[in-house]
Amino acid sequence: MIRHLLVSIILTSCLLSQEIETFVVSRNIDIDQSFNFTIKIKDIDIDPEVDISPMLDNFSVIMGPNMGSEYKFINGKKSISRSISWTIIAKKPGQIKIPRLEVVLDGKQYLTEELTMNVSKKETDTIATDMFLKIEVSDSDVKIGEQV
Repeated sequence: MIRHLLVSIILTSCLLSQEIETFVVSRNIDIDQSFNFTIKIKDIDIDPEVDISPMLDNFSVIMGPNMGSEYKFINGKKSISRSISWTIIAKKPGQIKIPRLEVVLDGKQYLTEELTMNVSKKETDTIATDMFLKIEVSDSDVKIGEQV
C-alpha cells in the first residue's frame, strides 16, 4: 500500500514538473546586455501568478511582465499554453543564478527550475571612444525630393 502511494506521488510530481518550463535565449551575456526570461506553462488556460522577488537581488527588471497565450489544434487534438516573460539585466558580473521561482496556478504552488547565467564585463573599445563623426551636406540649397 505504501509502495503504491509512494509511486503515485513520484509520478504525479514528475508530471507536474514537466508542465512548467523556464528559458532564456542565451546563458552567456555581457553586463550591459538585457535579455528575456520566460516561464511557459503547458496545458493551462489561466494566467499564472509569479513571485520574482527572489531574483531582484541580482537582476533589474526593465520591462514586464508580458503575458502570452498559445492555442494549437493538430489532428483534432487541442493544446494550450501560457507564457509570462520579463526583460531583465544583470546588476553585476560573474556566474549569477536565477533562483527557483514560485508559480501559483489555481491556488496550487509550483517551482521553476534554477538557471545559471554567465555575466561578463564588457571590454571598453579604445577605438570607439576616440571616434568622432563629421557630416557635411553637398548642397546648402536643397529642394524637396533632392538627394543631399
